[in-house]
Order: sequence, then structure tokens, then C-alpha cells
Amino acid sequence: MIQNRKRWLFATLWLLLIGLLFLSGCDESDRSPTNTSQTSVSSVYTDTLSLKDTALMPDESATTYEAQYTPVEDGTILAVSQDAILMCEQDQRWLEWRDEWTKVQSETVGVLSYDDSIYLALGSDPVSILLPDGQGLELPNQAGFLSGSGTAYVHFAIEDKLLYVLNETYLYSYDGQALTSMEDSVQWRGIGAVDGNVYAVGAIRTGDVEDSALLDYLFLLDNTACVCLGRLELEGAVQKLCGGKALYLMTDRALYAWTEASFTYLGSLVDLGLSGDSIVDMTEAEDGLLLAEAQGIFTLLPGSNDGGSSTLTAAYIPDSWGTFPTAMAAFNRTHTDIQVKAVAYETEAELSLSLTVGEVPDIICVGDNPAYLQTLASKDVLQPLDDNLDNLSRQGNYFENIFSACAIEGNTYFFCPTYYLYGMQVPLSLTGGAAQLNTLDDLEHAFQSLGEDSYRWMLKEDMLYNLICDGYTAFIDEQNATAFFETEAFYAVLEFCNRFAATQQDLVLDNANQPFSFVRLYDPSELMRFSVKMEEKTEYGSRVGYYPLPLSSFNGLGIGGSYFVGLCAASQQQEAAWEVLRYLLSDEVQEKASDTFCLPVSRSVCERIWNQVLNQDNPDGYNEYYRGFRAQFETLLEGADHLNVAAAPAIRDIILEEAAAYFAGDKSAEAVSANIQNRALLYLAEQS
Repeated sequence: MIQNRKRWLFATLWLLLIGLLFLSGCDESDRSPTNTSQTSVSSVYTDTLSLKDTALMPDESATTYEAQYTPVEDGTILAVSQDAILMCEQDQRWLEWRDEWTKVQSETVGVLSYDDSIYLALGSDPVSILLPDGQGLELPNQAGFLSGSGTAYVHFAIEDKLLYVLNETYLYSYDGQALTSMEDSVQWRGIGAVDGNVYAVGAIRTGDVEDSALLDYLFLLDNTACVCLGRLELEGAVQKLCGGKALYLMTDRALYAWTEASFTYLGSLVDLGLSGDSIVDMTEAEDGLLLAEAQGIFTLLPGSNDGGSSTLTAAYIPDSWGTFPTAMAAFNRTHTDIQVKAVAYETEAELSLSLTVGEVPDIICVGDNPAYLQTLASKDVLQPLDDNLDNLSRQGNYFENIFSACAIEGNTYFFCPTYYLYGMQVPLSLTGGAAQLNTLDDLEHAFQSLGEDSYRWMLKEDMLYNLICDGYTAFIDEQNATAFFETEAFYAVLEFCNRFAATQQDLVLDNANQPFSFVRLYDPSELMRFSVKMEEKTEYGSRVGYYPLPLSSFNGLGIGGSYFVGLCAASQQQEAAWEVLRYLLSDEVQEKASDTFCLPVSRSVCERIWNQVLNQDNPDGYNEYYRGFRAQFETLLEGADHLNVAAAPAIRDIILEEAAAYFAGDKSAEAVSANIQNRALLYLAEQS
């Protein structure tokens, strides 16, 4: 589809006219005045509430689809519409339509190709629509911010000369005379036209304000009225949709097609080699469904893979960046002999239940809490990876200490492919140049030298949780289901944290004057930034020390993983499963780590990323300045020696709930610690 590029205007007179309109822009003089009216609430909610329990269930037995990927040669895709593609490169944007290319305005963010006509959305403030007759249609700026910063926010559907426009979550109809705002209490997800009808998906908040949820509903748009057809029960919330032979809906996990008869399940996004986060737009074409990424287009062809060829199952608890499913989508796209079916579990308890009933995956991945994998390793659920990792480490291309930090009693059952360093940043002028802050007394001495206001840097409960995370194993032993809260060490932690701010109002407003901070380090430029920040405060100087939190028994900084992966001991395909894990350590995946503010575990990839700074046109002296911080950063990286383990949510809540009584002066440290101990032991016993 993206071939035979030509950079001249359209051959016919009509197409030339459209091209000139694009080049001429959309000035105020070109716009015809329009009236904006609001549909009544009753027109939307007619029978809506009575239909809220009418679930439209997908047909899971449908033939799955296969994805064929065509990368773009230049530029970035912003939007697609049937035979049209809107692209940009730096400050220029152009439209490919029927193998012809035309330059369009730089703020163009959306496109609709319909009945030999082109509609363009211009993402200025306010957003406007350039109609085929050259007139401009201005949309109200209800969202209160600009569109058009690189993503296509505006989508269209049209039937019987009635134009529907979706901008952000706001929906409008235009009949050639007036612009009408549809019901704005609905958060509109998308629109699409099928067989003379226009459908939309909107989310409605249900329940009380304190206990409300957004549920997706399918609507039929009839002129300026909305008829609710029922609630959608799909895997995930609807992200995008388009119309054609059917109404195609994409959630963050799967694809569906809907006709008036039923839903058809088109397949898991990961199984199709897709990542929902990366899809910018979708449309139907003659040869299949098109889903556009920024750098290419997937064409989905039905029935060509005979129901799919997935051979491995990966169970995962989603991380905040969606890193793992994205990597699995890329793996499926680039491998034909091994395919991975990634199955998401919302909680550790849900995944544990699955394991208990015998649903054993080949691979297990969790987000930023490796304690769960530590527990699985203690129960012999995970396979040791030492031999595999040793073979990789002998090549000298990986930071071995990052692998070693994951070891349990000398064996490594899981690892983090991407990570960050975590610790405390303190000016050396406040620590006397100490190499370590080994105790709370050491840290408290630095605070006291600045006076009482220094404790107003953080809330009591926030300080407590940060200290617990880095010293987690000092108080919790999940493998042996034991806890150590009734100790002098924990009493001291409560006493120390009680010196900090009790409420948001007690915090020091000008945080820039506070020299302490907990930091995540993922690049030498972070050290530069902190140094410059300290140098501006002449009383502290620019020399900054980075320390593990004082409850840690380790000498180096903590390691926080974007996600952690392990191999199931019961897997019947361990060799193939290891190939998938090894893919996570490949340059292809590692190079993307910096895009999510994380470090690659690959030395060579780190070198390439850091050298990019030196290859720029820098001022005199900058490169030498940067090299100094780079050397400091590498020393910190090589010395990182333990995991910064976020407490399991249940343990975290127990600690913070009980500690609140001590902070309020209602209970003693001993009484609070006893309650935490009993509740933590009960929780650990239930988990075991």
C-alpha cells in the first residue's frame, strides 16, 4: 500500500483543486459560520438504563486473523482512512491518496476519505475541519487543550450526507448547516459506519461517585439522537473502532467485528503480533483490516493461519508501561517457528489460582514486584536459569551484577531485562563525604543539621514506605512466611518517620530548597541534572552522593525492574521458552528500554545510547563534562547489588494502616508493631 510514491499534485482538475485548498490553508475567510446546539439528555438516555444489563458477547469460536506488516520508508503515520494515509516528517505533513502525494497543512491530524472526497482535521486551537468544498467547520474547544501534537485525535464517520466528528471524547454531527454536539456526559470512544448506519461506542459512568466505573456501550446514531443498543462485554476497554463491512472494535487486548447478528472475535493483539498502545488508527480496506502504527501498517487477513500457531503460553501481570506484551507482540511478528500467547492476570492472587488448578504457563512475568516470583521460586514453580544466563554473561555483553541481584540462595530463577537504579541523593557537604549512610542515625544527623523544616520534605507514610521497600527483606521473609516487625529496628523506623510532615499542608512548598530526594537513575544525564540543581543552591555545592537507603544491608544502589520474567519448571517446552526470554535480552528489545526511562542490561546497547550525546553538536567543554558524569554513573551501575522490592500491596496496606495510629498518637510503637506482625503473618500464611 505504501509504494510507488510520487510527489506531484493530482492529475485531474478536481483533484488539483483539492490540492490547492490544502496548500492554501484554512483561513478565517474560508470558514462559513455554523451554529452549535446541544441534544437533549433524554434523546441519549432513552431506554439506556434498562439496557445496561444487555451484554453483547463475542463469538470466541471465530477464525483468527494473521497480520502482515509493511513498514513505512519515511515519516510517521498519523491517521488512515480507506485508501488515504496522513503522514508527517518533522514540520511537514502530507497525504497519500491513490498512490499520489500532496502536501497538507502542518497542523493536520485527521483524515476521512469518502465518496471521492477528502475531509481533513486541523489540530489547532480550536480544532477545525476542512470540508471538500473548501469551507471550514470549527469545533468547540471543550477539551480545553490543543490537539495535533503528533497523534490523530479527530475521527470521522459519514452516512446519508450527515457528517459525524469525534474530537477527543466529544462527538458532533454536521448536516451541512449546523454543528450539533451529541450528549457530552458520555465519554465517546470511536465511531464507524456500516450498511447505511453510524455506530459509536461511548463509556458511561455508573454507580455512586465514590464507587463509579466506566462501562462501554454501543450506540446507534440517528441524526442527532443516540439509541443505546447494549453494554459491551469485551476483553478490555474499547480504544478504537472503524466501520466497513462490519464494525471493527479494538480494545487494549483484542480485536472484534460486530454486525447486527453477533460479535466475532478476531484474535488477541499479542497473538497477532500487535501492541494496542502502538496502534494510532485503523480502517477497513479491500484486502482486510488495516491497523496503523507510527512506522508501518498491519494488514489483517482472515483465516490464513488456520486458527493460529501459538505454541507457548506466557502468563503476565501487566506493568505500568505495557513492556512485556509489547515485546511478545514484536516476537510473534518476527518469529515463525515459535509463537507466544500472552495471557494477562490482573492480580497475583488471580494468577496463583490459575496455577493451583493446573493451568501451567511456560513463562511467567510480573511487573515491578519480584517478591511474587521469589515466592514461586521457593515453591519450585520456577526453573533455575543460571546455566543459560552464565552462557550469555561469558560473552561479556551484560551487566552480570543485575542478574546476580535476582539470585535466591545462589540460584537465579528470574531476571529483569530492563531496570533503573534506586537510592537516595544527598549533598556530600551534609554527609561529610561519607561513603555510606549505614544507619538511620547517619541520615538523621544530615537532617538535623538543616533544622526542623528539613523533615517537612516528605509525608510520614511516604517516608515509611520508601524505607520499607529498600529494607524489605529485613522485615519480611515471604519464602518462609515470617515477619520481623516486633523489633527495636522497626520501632526506630516508626520513630524516625514520625518526624516528617503529617499532612500535605505541612509540606514545605518550595521543594527546590530541599537537598534530599529519592531518585531513579537511568542515564548519566540524570546525574548532571542533579549536580546542576545542587550547584544552584550555593550552601550545598554541586558534589552529590548516591546512597542505598539506610535500612539496606547492601553497599550499592537498589535495582528496580520494569518487569521480571521466569521460566516455569513444569513447562514441556523449556528450550523454546528460553528462546523467548533470550529475545528479551536481544539488542532489538534492549534498545527500546531508554524509551521507557529504563536501562538496558546490555553493555553494548548502553554504550550506543550514551555515545549519542557525544555525537551531537555540543558546546566546547561539554563532552568532557559529560564523560565525568558518565564515569560516575557507570560506577554506580556496576556497584548496584540488590533489588529494591516494592512490598506486596496487601503488606503495604497493613503497614500503612497500622502505622497511622502511631503517627496520630493513638498507639505506641510497640502496639502498632505487634498488630503489623500479626496481620502480616496471617497474610503470609494464607499465601503459602
